[in-house]
Amino acid sequence: MQAEDELRQSEVNFRNIFNLSSDAIFIKDQDLTIIDVNESAEKLFDYSHEELLARPEQTLGDKSKNDYTMADKYIKKALEGIPQRFEWWGLKKDGTSFPEEILINKTVYDGEDVLLFTIRDIAERKQVEGALKESEERYRTLVESAPVGIISIDTKGNITSVNPKILEILGSPKAEATMSFNMFKFKPLQESGISSIFKSVLESGNPIQTEVEYTSKWGKTAFLSYYVVAIHGVDKKVIGAQAIVEDVTESKQAQEKLYKQSIIQAKLLNTARLLPASLDLLKVLDRIARQALELLDAYGCIIFQLENDGKTLIPMIAIEPDLEETVLSMKLDIDSCLTGQAIIAKQGKIFNSAGNNPKAHQIPGTPVVKDEHLIVSPFIVDDTVLGAMSLNRIGTIFTKEELMLAEAFANYASITLKNANIHHNLLNEVAERKQAEAALQDSHQLKDMLLDIMSHDLKNPSGVISSASEVLLEEFSDNELLGIIKDSSDSLFDVIDKTTLLAQIAVGDKIDFQEINVTDLFQKLSKDFKVMLNSSEIVMKIDIPDNLTIMSNPIISEVFYNYISNAIKYAPMGKRILVDSEKGDEYLTINVKDFGSIIPKSNREEIFSRNVRLKGDKNRGRGLGLAIVTKIAEAHNAEVGVKPNEPTGNIFYIKIPLK
Repeated sequence: MQAEDELRQSEVNFRNIFNLSSDAIFIKDQDLTIIDVNESAEKLFDYSHEELLARPEQTLGDKSKNDYTMADKYIKKALEGIPQRFEWWGLKKDGTSFPEEILINKTVYDGEDVLLFTIRDIAERKQVEGALKESEERYRTLVESAPVGIISIDTKGNITSVNPKILEILGSPKAEATMSFNMFKFKPLQESGISSIFKSVLESGNPIQTEVEYTSKWGKTAFLSYYVVAIHGVDKKVIGAQAIVEDVTESKQAQEKLYKQSIIQAKLLNTARLLPASLDLLKVLDRIARQALELLDAYGCIIFQLENDGKTLIPMIAIEPDLEETVLSMKLDIDSCLTGQAIIAKQGKIFNSAGNNPKAHQIPGTPVVKDEHLIVSPFIVDDTVLGAMSLNRIGTIFTKEELMLAEAFANYASITLKNANIHHNLLNEVAERKQAEAALQDSHQLKDMLLDIMSHDLKNPSGVISSASEVLLEEFSDNELLGIIKDSSDSLFDVIDKTTLLAQIAVGDKIDFQEINVTDLFQKLSKDFKVMLNSSEIVMKIDIPDNLTIMSNPIISEVFYNYISNAIKYAPMGKRILVDSEKGDEYLTINVKDFGSIIPKSNREEIFSRNVRLKGDKNRGRGLGLAIVTKIAEAHNAEVGVKPNEPTGNIFYIKIPLK
């Protein structure tokens, strides 16, 4: 809410400034189509707002006086992000031609890159300039009182004149001190590029508009907007150059800060929402890796888990083109790798030009690239290191700002990773207890115990988190991070409830039924699988009548979740999934169709048994998932199975009684 309020206020401020400006302002897209104009533009060209928006841009200029080849160059540079200032001839509605000054800046409007044209009628200024040729005193008065800095040099770089405003901008005590420097020889001017700008203007005679960051001899640092033009003598020979200088530090810093903060905040908030979507450990780790790659514009990412010995790093997820198998096969010691340095320090670290570091060769069997850069951030919860993420890229070095971003992301990820580890350990504990159940032949007692453990170990702390965040939200209702904490704890409750319900189904307990909207159910599943579908380049089509309903328990969504998940994992070559339905008098059949390889007839029944996978199937998870599907179907008196989707693929279906 706070970000939205700030955005709305920013838009109001922009609109006020936009219309209060005495200069005509045009906002144009990259094709130079007019998107918006201010009131001064309407007055200057004597067109209504609607007329200006409907007119081609070229009709507002005097074609008989303007050089449109130069205009193309100005536009091109402006689109590259270089502000352009030049003089032009405008054309009013009644055909009157008038001189104007145009300043073009590239900016963002409604989320799109646009060009901002600031146009000033300079007819009066032209008259003044003509008069100044006859009166040096009038010229000097104008320069002395100018609201912008003005500095002039001769062809040898000697400063010939300055006005009070330029002294203020530079922090100079007096004109003589400033004029004692040579524009071409003073080192700070050379290093900032200002010297070369003046030289270029003197050599070409063409004006240059640019912005530079400059620290003067008197210690004042500022962002300066320079518009440098050549000074011509009576014979039109270049005799010097003059610059109009404006201190744009405050606006520049405010724009950059606002832009960076908005981008970072948006990315972090989006990431924080995405991370808790699952508690499956490998899914969480994969999501962390992919979100980190996108957030920090990295090439590769490895997620390490720190073993209980506090010394050994186990690679869990590797997104390293052509190197994943090698990376995942190696364990590392924290004392002999760069990732270990960040873990030992318990803080993020940057290793630019890592190839020059003797510890850069982290994974035996992988190449050392000299211009490869690393950024490592550990996952820490309650001062305990869970592991770390190591990101790399070639070329552009990592910055301190990116390190701060990586650490902020790691903080979000650490909580999610801890919850996933709890969930993973819980699942392992469930599996171990089920083995004990088979040995002790006392399934009901053990499952009751597991439910108690879940309620005590997960629901209680989750309830504390949810309640605490809810109380805080009442006081800080606009705090988005508190909202994320509340949503994540509620999501954990949902996972616990779902696991509890599956346990009840497993022991044959009765479950409650309610009216379920199948259409809404699949729309939600489409959103849940959006990332996996996009990453696998698979299109899923849902061909189900609107408002189709059944009487069932919400756990039935797990049937379709497993069907869709299997289609993505085991039939990616088909590139599409189709969900449709067949309604009879007594039954409703819902089909999930893939277009991969047909499952052999001899295997179609056994894949719905627990821990059964097809021969040669290297993927994990199908056997247990479809075994759960069978249990859920039994609880609904429904039938599940698989049949060929001729000519290629499979149809996983569930046949549900309508009564």
